[in-house]
Amino acid sequence: MGIRVDRLKRERKGVKYYSGNGDERFENRLYNDLSKEYWNKSSGKWVKRSFKNYVDEFFYWNEYENLNERLIVSWFKLYELEEEVKDEYFRYIDKVGYFIYWLIQKERNNLRDRVSGSYVEIYIGIQDCERILGKEYKVILNVLEYNKILLVEVGKKIKYNANKRFRYVKFKKEVLGKYIGKRYIENKVLAKGILKEYQHNPNIGECELNVIKRMELIINPYVIKNG
Repeated sequence: MGIRVDRLKRERKGVKYYSGNGDERFENRLYNDLSKEYWNKSSGKWVKRSFKNYVDEFFYWNEYENLNERLIVSWFKLYELEEEVKDEYFRYIDKVGYFIYWLIQKERNNLRDRVSGSYVEIYIGIQDCERILGKEYKVILNVLEYNKILLVEVGKKIKYNANKRFRYVKFKKEVLGKYIGKRYIENKVLAKGILKEYQHNPNIGECELNVIKRMELIINPYVIKNG
């Protein structure tokens, strides 16, 4: 009852079919045989063309009790987004997860960050926000602040640009709760941005550089080597 006979005839090996349960969309590349579309989790869209699943081998973020992919999607569902992005909550998963991971690393490595009570104040630049969170970084920061993951403070005006101000994030790792595990990045565009950051790091070692070169070939398989 309710199962289409023609679908059973056409099911292909290795293809996972979408049954209509929205919870299934946490898995990438589901096929909807009614609309003839594939689910692209990284963009939060159903697309006509098939594509290969991408899971990064090097870049990841950590899931916690209060920071995981299901919670991230639920935050953006509840937040008042623009109409055109309301069905694309899934595209924020890796961006938010890696941004928090980046803040934790920055907290550990940057001795200039000042401790304020139980929070750590971390300076974030607009370029960092756009590289990790994209053009919608203001919306994403608002969502994170609304859900009490961090606090955003706007400081003094930047000396050479009166229209921009310094931003500080007040953050404490304890709000994330219990550690769950690693989640490797599925968003290829984000992985490219992170890769670019590593390539321009003057303190990177030879071993790490070799890994990055290998990653570049995985992310950009048509890169032509010079020389």
